[in-house]
Amino acid sequence: MRLFKEFFGRFIDYIINLFLPKNKFSGDYLLLIRLDSIGDYILFRNFISIIKNSEKFKNYKIILAGNIVWKDLAEKLDGEYIDKYVWIDLNKFIHPLYRFKKLKELSSYDYEYAISPVHSRRFFYGDAIVKFVNAKEKIGSEGDLSLMTMRQKKIADKYFTKLIQSEKEIIFEFYRNKQFFEKILGIELLITKPEIDIKSVDRNGLNKFDLKEGFAVLFIGASENYKIWDAKNFATVAEYIKNKYNLEIVLCGGKNDVKYADKFHSFFHGKYFNLTGETSLIDFAKILSKSSLLITNDTFAQHLAVAVNLKNIIVIYNGNDFGRFIPYPDEIVKNLNYAVVFHNEIEKDIQGYRITAKTYGFKSNLNVNDIKPEEVIKKIEKIL
Repeated sequence: MRLFKEFFGRFIDYIINLFLPKNKFSGDYLLLIRLDSIGDYILFRNFISIIKNSEKFKNYKIILAGNIVWKDLAEKLDGEYIDKYVWIDLNKFIHPLYRFKKLKELSSYDYEYAISPVHSRRFFYGDAIVKFVNAKEKIGSEGDLSLMTMRQKKIADKYFTKLIQSEKEIIFEFYRNKQFFEKILGIELLITKPEIDIKSVDRNGLNKFDLKEGFAVLFIGASENYKIWDAKNFATVAEYIKNKYNLEIVLCGGKNDVKYADKFHSFFHGKYFNLTGETSLIDFAKILSKSSLLITNDTFAQHLAVAVNLKNIIVIYNGNDFGRFIPYPDEIVKNLNYAVVFHNEIEKDIQGYRITAKTYGFKSNLNVNDIKPEEVIKKIEKIL
């Protein structure tokens, strides 16, 4: 079945290619391709300004093919560096008509460079764009096999004129991005952590939500079910925070997380602000920048919190992708109170960053709901 789907997908792409534009806009164009999730974008975005201001690429017009889920954040934060955005809805990108429309738009330019810094590449997504666009140099990461088969990788590797060699061992994704661009630019980059200057876009403060500074944010949803700590547990922790520290509780999450907010409501006794499904990404960044504490599932919220330098951050975590996205290396969060509540199986056998990453670097089957509210409360006590 998998081979049939791959064959059918490649056949559709062959047909699409017959109708892509042959007359293209020419000029000094650089295409950046980044179709992964919000957290990935946050760990990548600071390198956009570095590219734009570099000696090598300062005269290029930058076109960014991006995942539409982080459109709001990117346009507000990085619009001054990007000459054109092409937003792609990954849920639609597999459908032939939508796929043709987006590939046609991206194929309308003759690029000097097409750069895909994504380490965990995807055959029918970012790599497909590299295949179809016309560029003198197509540069990508050597990558891994977490999201494609060996067969697909052997095919897709040929789409690139240059693959950047990367460390075989699992490393934190921000550092992998840093190494990638250092090799492209041929210079050492002094950037040490993801940063978002929220003050540059924070014109209205928190007036929109009637919040005063100094509150606790609970992010109760996540992109995958295995990352989601039960809303009843969040309610228990929220009661403790409100009673002991007298912090207002602000519940956040995406539109798909409303059902978890409803469950939270049935267990939490008292006043709180429910902003689940109500905030844009830029709104959420502002909220985090003014809060006193974030407690979150394994989501982009922790990356956004680190980037806006929220002082107190707690992540509830089953171990999936250990070392790549969680936990943050100590030197990045040295000025923050950043804590991860690990599953007990990891906590009792943690042997250091690299060794544990070999076990959980790409997959963990541990149940996040084995983590008890008392374990989270202990972390709260420690950092507050």
